Amino acid sequence: MRVMKFGGSCLQDGSGLPQVVARVRAAGPPLCVVVSAFKGVTDQLRDLAHAAAAGASPDLTLLTRAHARLLEGLGPEARATGEPALAALLRELEGTLSEVRAQGATPPRLDRVLGWGERACAQPALAHLAQAGVDAELRVGAA
Repeated sequence: MRVMKFGGSCLQDGSGLPQVVARVRAAGPPLCVVVSAFKGVTDQLRDLAHAAAAGASPDLTLLTRAHARLLEGLGPEARATGEPALAALLRELEGTLSEVRAQGATPPRLDRVLGWGERACAQPALAHLAQAGVDAELRVGAA
């Protein structure tokens, strides 16, 4: 099995997803696709974690809009799975940031905050692959 990893610079703000789909289709199966957070998202998450640790309430407006925009051009079937998954991820991030604000920025909590970007990128990537007819599934964690 081959592994293809697409980094934040390649993905940009999601505008690189069509190129990812084209490369994955050209490579053919079996294939494992790994995506990084979109460009700049990890920095935003780090800033949110530091602000939460200082007692501020997180403002997820920019992250919410940016990631929701990635699903806008998809068909209804792809959006039907992508939108609830993204909403669940945003609720999880908000909860983790609330923990950071209330209980402190422990390494495991910071890991959950910073790792959110990869998980949030994976859902739109999966939706774009599925819409293009690529048989794909999302796997998070150990195989």
